[in-house]
Amino acid sequence: MSALGSFPVVRIEAPGLEPSPPAATFPRARPAGHDIVAALRAAGEGSLTGHVLLIDAYVSPSAGAEAHVPDPALLAADVCVGYRTTSVVTGLVVPRGLRLIQTRRLDTEVPKPALIVPRTMGTLGGNATPQSAFATAFDVARAMDAETPATGAGRRQLGLAASIGSDALNGVWWTLGTLIALLGRHEPREAWATVAPLLAEPEDAARRTREIARLVRLERGIPAIPLDRQQSRALREMLTGTAPPGMWSAFVHGAADLGADGVMLARRWGRAANLLWPGASDLS
Repeated sequence: MSALGSFPVVRIEAPGLEPSPPAATFPRARPAGHDIVAALRAAGEGSLTGHVLLIDAYVSPSAGAEAHVPDPALLAADVCVGYRTTSVVTGLVVPRGLRLIQTRRLDTEVPKPALIVPRTMGTLGGNATPQSAFATAFDVARAMDAETPATGAGRRQLGLAASIGSDALNGVWWTLGTLIALLGRHEPREAWATVAPLLAEPEDAARRTREIARLVRLERGIPAIPLDRQQSRALREMLTGTAPPGMWSAFVHGAADLGADGVMLARRWGRAANLLWPGASDLS
């Protein structure tokens, strides 16, 4: 049985906006540099199983991540398998984390996870400076928006992402990045240029946050209500870091397509999901 710590590891470096988190886990991870695919190929040459692990930028894997043993059905799957992390700003599970990639599947682009295991494997930072907080939140919010179903539950999940964070380091900039990404009017650099002048006036930044949140509610139907510091801290402490039901459902259905072993895996996770969300028939 191969634990994640036994695979060659590549770490995407932070994009120059703040230092990468210290390597408390996976200390032998090699930096990806500018050509991530080339770094993955080079690392994969020493893989006995033909797999390589990729750690996203600003991700600090949990202490138990190295010892985690993926299910054999996942190792045998001809897809990129992803593990998520929890944002240190919002407490929500976010689409950044670890990716287990088959080297023979490497092409010209870094594979995106086709099957996401609904468990967290660490935390996502990226909020050490106002600009890095804004850019990281913008990137994460776009990814969340793209994969979140346009349902009431999906909109509520996006609303949480756009409401929590004011008590965290550079939290107002994180929330601004999230809101502007959800509004969908600007690309990242252009978006930062529109808010960077607010660095000198924190009160103006807070006011601008409330204004954009109103537009997000009106134009997207997303219940974005930026919370004050006490409300934000209290709500984040209530969150458990559990992946949302939709992520469990997608994993259960995806695992069931991986052959006999995948069906057994899907049944185990489906039973666990039904304990968390009784009556969710699509999880069994």
